[in-house]
Formats: sequence, C-alpha cells, structure tokens
Amino acid sequence: MEVEKRRSTLEQPRTTEVRAFLICDIRGYSTFTSQRGDEAAAHLAMTFAGLAGDAVVARGGRVLGLRGDEAFAVFTSARQAVKAGLEIDLACAEESAAHPDFPIPVGIGIDFGEAVPVEDGYRGAAINMAARLCSKAVAGQVLVTRNVVDAAGELESITFEDRGTAVVKGFGEPSTRWNGSSSRKAGSRASGSSNDSGGPTGGSAAC
Repeated sequence: MEVEKRRSTLEQPRTTEVRAFLICDIRGYSTFTSQRGDEAAAHLAMTFAGLAGDAVVARGGRVLGLRGDEAFAVFTSARQAVKAGLEIDLACAEESAAHPDFPIPVGIGIDFGEAVPVEDGYRGAAINMAARLCSKAVAGQVLVTRNVVDAAGELESITFEDRGTAVVKGFGEPSTRWNGSSSRKAGSRASGSSNDSGGPTGGSAAC
C-alpha cells in the first residue's frame, strides 16, 4: 500500500512556478584557500554566507543552498532578486574594505522564469542560466537576463544599459546582455577608501 502511494505521488504531474533565481560565488576562492589555508578559507566562506543570507532574507527570498564559496537563492519577485544581488555585492565590498586580509570578490547571476519545484529545491532552465551567468560575472558584477530586466521594470536608484548579446553554453540562442548600476554602491565607493586587495569595487548589474 505504501509503495502504491509513493508511486502515485511520483507519477503526479508537477506544476511549474515562475521564480527568480540568484547564484553567487566568491572569485578566487580556490587560490585564497591554497595560499591562506583551510581555516582562513572557512572563515571567509562563513562571512560570505552570512552576508548573502542576510541580503536574501531581507528581500523576501529564500536560500536554497550554501556550499563553501557559493550561495543559491530563489525569489518570487525579479526586482527583489536584483536588489538582493546588488546588496550582496555592496555588503561584500564593504566587508572587503573593512577587512582587506579577507577580501570577498563576488560574481552573481540572476534569471527569471519557469521552474519545477522538487524536494531539494527547483529544476529548470532559469537555474541553469543563472549558473552560467554567475560563472561569467567578474568580481563586483551582477549579470541578469532580459527576462529579469523586463520583469523588474523601473527600479529606483538602479539603471540598466544594453550591452549587446552573448552566447551562453547550453542555450541555443544568444542572450541580450544588460549592464546596470546602483547609485547606493556608487555613493559608497566614492565616500569610502580605495580597495587595493583585488576585492570588488564595482556595483553593476549586467546581462
């Protein structure tokens, strides 16, 4: 009876949900680990996890996974995902400036689209795209798709600039790239000291 119930549950069609997915990781984490050791790397990863988690929760998102130097989160709102991404970048930049011996240069990717909820999170092309964009992002950059830009609409203190198209591995058609910036990050950078540690000094959201 239990087997039949389990089989029936597995055979039920899963309903897709439209969500924004954010993936963020620390640039140069492996090099940092090899140079500074596991204890320092663990401290860096815990600091990053705390900053990323706080920004995600503050914007109504949910952290689906934390793995060393990477954070994976989901949002019901594309605009909140963009704000969270820029705020993660800002928090990591400020932390890097305050503690230059433990720089946290992060790259972030965000996509918005359909995904299927599963026991351990979601499955869908939007997640794969967010991961691809994250891998392409340089330190201090938030890469997003056109879907994110359209769904987010106009955002106060955040602007987007068309940067042309790029081919993303695993996707047939080139995706339009957008570059945006947060005036909050720009103000913080102008009033703060320069960062000589190689940490993030940007503040842009791009696609």
